Amino acid sequence: MQLKIEESPDTGKKNCSEPALKRPRIEIPSPLPTFKVRKEKLGDRITALQQLVSPFGKIFIERNQPNTLFLAPYNLGDNWMLVVVNPTAEIVYYLDSLGVNIGQHPQMRKMFDNAIKIYRANKGTKVSKVKFSNIKWTMIKCPIQDNGSDCGYYVLRYMKEILLCSEEGVIPHEYFPTYSFEKYSTERIDEVKQEWCRYVLENIITNK
Repeated sequence: MQLKIEESPDTGKKNCSEPALKRPRIEIPSPLPTFKVRKEKLGDRITALQQLVSPFGKIFIERNQPNTLFLAPYNLGDNWMLVVVNPTAEIVYYLDSLGVNIGQHPQMRKMFDNAIKIYRANKGTKVSKVKFSNIKWTMIKCPIQDNGSDCGYYVLRYMKEILLCSEEGVIPHEYFPTYSFEKYSTERIDEVKQEWCRYVLENIITNK
């Protein structure tokens, strides 16, 4: 999946406060199915766990380069959020337009933690016992929606702004200064709506 970005006049220039550096590679995993892990013999449990997390782990292994960020929009049933993974640094960034703490999504956290462990094992990386199960998660202070319907558009804006501003595979905890708003304006939401419609028309409907 390719994310096509057309810059509007007010975002055409990169106004981020830091000097321009080489942008990190960005990967957006395709939507993946959900699997249930059954409590059985150790071998069966390991197989089931690999089935659950191996799609993400496989993507990390096959496409990873230093400071690559993997963008993974995620929906638990009633809300879109964005998980961004830097597997080499073993950091997971979490952006939720409702401001829900990651502690309320233990299964989602476990799934991405296990994907990083698979990547780590494949690379032969050795870590301490403390770090083994202590993957770093950072909740980003991103713009928060004030309604119950714009979560998907907020995720699109997060993705666009990460593409524009992220450097060296890092997302600042306080978010990017240029886009550090309490909430997005109607104009900024309309902008990603138009870009998404244009992408669908040009790359999906037209190609059928």
